[in-house]
Amino acid sequence: MSRIDRVYAAPDTGKCLSGWSVEPSKIPSDHRMTLVRFAPQNVPFIGKGRWSWPLGLLHDEPLNQIIHTLGLELQERIGALPLQDRTSNAQILWQQFKDRIKKEAGITAKSQLCKISKRIVALKKDLAEATKSITLDEDEHSRINVIALDCEIDHLEKKRYKAAHNGAQAHWFIKGE
Repeated sequence: MSRIDRVYAAPDTGKCLSGWSVEPSKIPSDHRMTLVRFAPQNVPFIGKGRWSWPLGLLHDEPLNQIIHTLGLELQERIGALPLQDRTSNAQILWQQFKDRIKKEAGITAKSQLCKISKRIVALKKDLAEATKSITLDEDEHSRINVIALDCEIDHLEKKRYKAAHNGAQAHWFIKGE
């Protein structure tokens, strides 16, 4: 259970550091990683970027069924359009369809990722309570419990990281040089 217990920073950058935490490493290691947010004052704002479809949802059968149903409805609506109507045309209906499937994908992704995140939060709470125990140094059962909680948090964090890593690899494969 080795840990790095300090991070050195120049005095002028110290006021730009916040959000300190020590968490399990996302790569296989017995070390815990110290994380800090570095936010200089004069950096330009960078937005969230363009939304992309979560890769984990490509094979989600209930979501695919919803999209299929919405697609069939779109096809019927486009087929029933009058020829010279400027208020309702195929481009508007297509944009509405894309907005609806994006919303459905967001709801599905949030529900799936929420399960892992809630589990991690609950385990971190249990770990914090277990490490506050007075008998931690004397009771072997308490130490084993702390190690088991730490390993489970580590496993779930790595599972969440693996999904992000696979997405980055796919992106690199498609657009990398």
